[in-house]
Amino acid sequence: MPAKSTSPDPSHWEQRSADRVIDGTRDRLLARSRQLVDKAREVVARDGVDGLTVRTILNETGLSRRAFYERFAGKDDLLVAVFEETMRQAADSLREEFRARRIEDPLLRLRCVVVRMIEGAGLGGGLSAAMSREHLRLAESRPDELRQVVGPTTDLMAEEIAAAMDAGTVRPGDPAELAALVHGLVASTIHTRLLGTTAAYDGKRTAEVVWEFCRRALAA
Repeated sequence: MPAKSTSPDPSHWEQRSADRVIDGTRDRLLARSRQLVDKAREVVARDGVDGLTVRTILNETGLSRRAFYERFAGKDDLLVAVFEETMRQAADSLREEFRARRIEDPLLRLRCVVVRMIEGAGLGGGLSAAMSREHLRLAESRPDELRQVVGPTTDLMAEEIAAAMDAGTVRPGDPAELAALVHGLVASTIHTRLLGTTAAYDGKRTAEVVWEFCRRALAA
């Protein structure tokens, strides 16, 4: 029978001290991770995905190779983080806009999500094109990660669809499933318009056409 440990439980001050060390270490780790992701976004917007290399990121941040590989497995892993952070910031910005403009109607909020995504893609320059290509690549090579990456925007759509169902303006159904369908249509539209070469990207007109299609498909 193993001997019982004679080490006393830590006192409250010891636990608080340990917690501060852990929290401080976590904050420093995350700060450097955010620094790498923010710089990667800048590089992709400026030079495209092909211009993003580990060496470039290290040169521009001043961080060590060890610091990079402690956080990311490589360039692809960093790109996934850039994509996810872009989606999260977009969703947070939309929620803030809803509050600032006091948009109470969930269907109008959903329209805002669709319109902002499509119009914003046309204004994002190199970053939008790079994110569109990354979306397509992830859909083929890392579909499970793609679902996590786009989660912030699909979750926002699902919230508004569920609220609209409660209000009686959207037909009954599975909000998450309907949000995935709407997001898929929006994403494929952006890819087609943004990466195509036959015509200039007209985000405003395209957004209205796509939204009207979605509105009719969801209507109660």
